[in-house]
Amino acid sequence: MDECLAVFLVVLLVLSAGCVETKFVYIKAKFLGSGETLEYVFAGPSNLTVKIDSNIPADVKILSNDGEVLTDFGETQRIDMVIELPKGKWKLIIHNPGNKKAVLNIWH
Repeated sequence: MDECLAVFLVVLLVLSAGCVETKFVYIKAKFLGSGETLEYVFAGPSNLTVKIDSNIPADVKILSNDGEVLTDFGETQRIDMVIELPKGKWKLIIHNPGNKKAVLNIWH
């Protein structure tokens, strides 16, 4: 019983460390239909790790609430980088411009 509690606390600590000042999200096999868009909101200032793998190119951007483009990754199948978010609210936008269903693995 004590071992289970210790393991639970370690897992909780690791997850909460990833959630400080931003949301930690891992989504495996998220389906994004043709023309559909996903949106995730984050607060800055913080460092946002963005890792996306897709079976087809998706249009990926980071925008402010008023539409200012911080980073435009363009149409891509893979992203793995850290973006420094300035103070304010920021949106990670993933759009499927194609005519096929996208299958995404997302870490951020």
